[in-house]
Amino acid sequence: MDIKEKLQISVTNIVLIGDFNPIIFQPAWLASKGLIRENEADSVNLELIHKELVRYRLDWAELEITDNRFYIQTSKEAYQEAIRDLVLGIFKTFLKETPIRALGINHLLHYQLTEKEYINLGDKLVPLNNWNEFFKDPRILHVEVLESQRLDNNNGYYRVNITPSDLLPRNGIIINLNDHYSLKNQERGTQGEIIKILEDSWDSSLTMANDISEYLWKKVQQ
Repeated sequence: MDIKEKLQISVTNIVLIGDFNPIIFQPAWLASKGLIRENEADSVNLELIHKELVRYRLDWAELEITDNRFYIQTSKEAYQEAIRDLVLGIFKTFLKETPIRALGINHLLHYQLTEKEYINLGDKLVPLNNWNEFFKDPRILHVEVLESQRLDNNNGYYRVNITPSDLLPRNGIIINLNDHYSLKNQERGTQGEIIKILEDSWDSSLTMANDISEYLWKKVQQ
């Protein structure tokens, strides 16, 4: 069985770190710029509009903006590119002068495993026989791997977390890739650099998340 058949939920979010004016990012403003449809703005699930925090849900995405963090997420795989395009539309077209210092493209892939697959994955990542002297039936709950030097000449890091899924029943797991980028010179850099990275690196980020999952699945099958 292919690992894609085990995938139950695919969540993607984009996080920007910079200097923002939250009150600007209201649904009505997005609609007025043609970034979302007017009927989407009218039917939005509005949680909070405040000068320091704006939070609401569209049918296909949720947004949260503070003075130093812009966050957008979708749990609908068909809208992954839509959240990227919305961010590009906002900052590449209308808010070009907004200072942005860092970018996170995060992929949270929820897989439903059998008990045997769940145990085998933990054993491949952290050999369970290392604990036989202390425990009778150990299980791995959380594995975190950090690569502090990016492989694409950008500044930043990769972080992968593998944990039990909070959205699936027993033996569900999350493979979470935090694909992080930051400016090499935050004093002199412009938001255009970060937005260009988002535009240029989107496909490779998605590919890496899927490749990691497929690699780990092959380990389970061995």
